[in-house]
Amino acid sequence: MKIVKLEIEKFGGLRDFALELTDGAQYIHGVNEAGKSTLCAFMAAMFYGLPAKVRGGGLKGDSRSLYMPWGETYMAGTLHFEHEGTGYVLKRRFGQTARGDKTNLYTAKDWQEIVMPPEEIGQHFLGVGEEAFYKTLFISQLGAAFEKGKEDELMMRLSNLENTGDEDASVQKALTELERVQHELVSKTGRGGSLVQLDGEIEALKQELFEAKQKHGLFRSLLLDIRRMTAEKEETEQKLKRLLEQRKSALAFEAYQNEIRAMKEQAELTLRLEKEKEALAKEKQEQNRLRKKQESFAYILSLGQEQILQIAEKETVCSVLEKQLAEEQALRQEVDSLQEAVSQKKETKKKLRIPIITVSVFIAIAAAVLGVFVKPLWFGLLVISALLIPFFYQKDDPKELLALEAKLSEKESGLSKLAAEETGKKLSDMQAEIASVYASAEVHNRAALLEKAEAAKALAYQIDSKEKEVFRLQESIAAMEKTLAAMPKQEMPEAVVYDGPSVSALDAERESLQSKQLFLERELAQNNAKAENGFSGTRSVSVIETALEEALKRREAMQETYETVSLAKNTMAECFEELKSSFAPMLNETSGTVIAELTGGRYQEVRVTDDYKMMLKTPDGNEIVPAEYVSAGTYDLLYFALRMAVLHTLYEKIPLLILDDTFIQLDDERQKAAFSWLCRNRAEQVLYFSCHKPPAEWEETVITLTNN
Repeated sequence: MKIVKLEIEKFGGLRDFALELTDGAQYIHGVNEAGKSTLCAFMAAMFYGLPAKVRGGGLKGDSRSLYMPWGETYMAGTLHFEHEGTGYVLKRRFGQTARGDKTNLYTAKDWQEIVMPPEEIGQHFLGVGEEAFYKTLFISQLGAAFEKGKEDELMMRLSNLENTGDEDASVQKALTELERVQHELVSKTGRGGSLVQLDGEIEALKQELFEAKQKHGLFRSLLLDIRRMTAEKEETEQKLKRLLEQRKSALAFEAYQNEIRAMKEQAELTLRLEKEKEALAKEKQEQNRLRKKQESFAYILSLGQEQILQIAEKETVCSVLEKQLAEEQALRQEVDSLQEAVSQKKETKKKLRIPIITVSVFIAIAAAVLGVFVKPLWFGLLVISALLIPFFYQKDDPKELLALEAKLSEKESGLSKLAAEETGKKLSDMQAEIASVYASAEVHNRAALLEKAEAAKALAYQIDSKEKEVFRLQESIAAMEKTLAAMPKQEMPEAVVYDGPSVSALDAERESLQSKQLFLERELAQNNAKAENGFSGTRSVSVIETALEEALKRREAMQETYETVSLAKNTMAECFEELKSSFAPMLNETSGTVIAELTGGRYQEVRVTDDYKMMLKTPDGNEIVPAEYVSAGTYDLLYFALRMAVLHTLYEKIPLLILDDTFIQLDDERQKAAFSWLCRNRAEQVLYFSCHKPPAEWEETVITLTNN
């Protein structure tokens, strides 16, 4: 047996993990939390599944919860191993409960699936069941000691080896065979087995005997029933005959009614056809009238909704153009007014300048003449003449005139722009276009145009509705004409008079009478057969009594056999319990040899009880004490020796040995002795997991784990 490779998808703290192994001894070294114990648990789970939950054990007692990664719903992995020269691949998936578990086993060479119950895989390849595996091939940290189980597989196999030389022997097989015989007589539930079946036969015979004794009275009652049912059958046949005659009359009456109904339906259909034709003619006439009326709306219909909307837009534009034209005319009037004001201003200045010049010259001449000829004082008039000179030289363009001319220029510029747009021409053209549309549509304004357009639309809808109605009437008339053509020509049938139940009611009564007739005929046939044969199918009272007596005798013998088998089984079980204690000398010798070597001869003799309790002689040889009194390291060493003794007893070659820091409590000297002993007596594959440095002779086998 050799594990070749471990592949863990997710299990405990390990995820996407792979580890390759070789045969022989291997030392797997890793710091704390590197996953050593998780790997050990994974290998055990792959062969035997997850251990059942231990009530009251907390998280440690619930492996499924302990190793389920946080936030996950399953664990999974693959184990590659070799057994007897053949490679295998074992895949397991563990869900949150056992129902979610899945196991697949394949051959490594061609991946052919091997059908095997998951609970038998460990037993098949390692040779021991789950309980014995944890007591022999797997030694956990600080867990070398073990105890007797409820159904101790290991104890059973050791006892068989001691007493028969065959670990699969015979005491158990004999007990199983006795139990099988016992259960053949009475099943585990007490509701089956030969003895219980015979009790049922006896009860059946008693019932049959009781029924046979009542047979005579039943026979007389049967004859009375035959006479009664015969009379009832004849009466039923007469009723059925009368009912069939009545049914013929009912059928004739229903046929007459159907013909009358058909004639009535044909007449109604003909009348409805004529009405539909009249309606069709009226609809066509109205349709033609509407179409003629529609001709007057031809121009409106040709315009379309978009063109009508354009008329509204053009009228809006005309309003704008009219405003612009009014503005242009107002501006023109303003320009004319400004031009007139400027001209008047200029004329006024000319008129004032001539009188001022004349007066100024006259005063100056008068001052000169009077000053020269009269008195020099008159030269003072020259001052007045000088004062009039500014009026004479006043400028022709005063500020008021300049302002008027600037405003005139601005208005003339605006007028030129408006004139350039040809607003009047545009307005007249657009008004002519609108007037043309109104004239063609025979309306005077846009409201009338819209009203006429709506009227045209309503008229078109009416015409469409009429066309649909005409089509419907044509379809209806065609269907009615087809129906009438398919109807045969009807003539008034001869009247039929009937006053009774309908055919369906008579048919229901007939079915009831026929069912009753069939039932009476079947019952009469059965009763006549019983009467004719005189209950020949049953046995007589004497025969039944004889059979009952024989059955009671067989039951007495069978009961005696059952009690004998039960006694033998109980006796053998007691003897087997006594035999179990005899395997101790074999284990004592082997365990003593191993413990003497591992302790350097300090302890040489051990005693093992049938519940795996160990006793040992003190170094001075004066007394025997329980193993619990020695140190923890020695205690582990004692149970390690016991496990090795058990393994060497069960196997010629130990297939696999998994140790999780088993020697952690041993001192250096005893650790060295234990590792040395493993090298000399090792299994096909030894996997030792530890966080401590390996001994010198194991250094070449080291595999280092990390806790990344």
